[in-house]
Amino acid sequence: MDDTEFYRIERMKREEAKAMDEVERSIIEAQCAQSDLRDQFAIAALAGMLAFDLTGGIPKEFAADAYSFADAMLEARKVKP
Repeated sequence: MDDTEFYRIERMKREEAKAMDEVERSIIEAQCAQSDLRDQFAIAALAGMLAFDLTGGIPKEFAADAYSFADAMLEARKVKP
């Protein structure tokens, strides 16, 4: 293999790595976009519940309660002070 071939292969490897980085970044951005305000509220509620163990430790209860709090927060946003 001569130097020209070596550099061509190295350039192709760099271009392939760059393309993969762009694909991975697109996937991550798409996943983040799927998280809506309700999910963000549920995440915050869940973090608080886990910090204080408010549901007795059953994961399905944690999840259900987190979304109940999120739904309540969304409803509260509709009320004008």
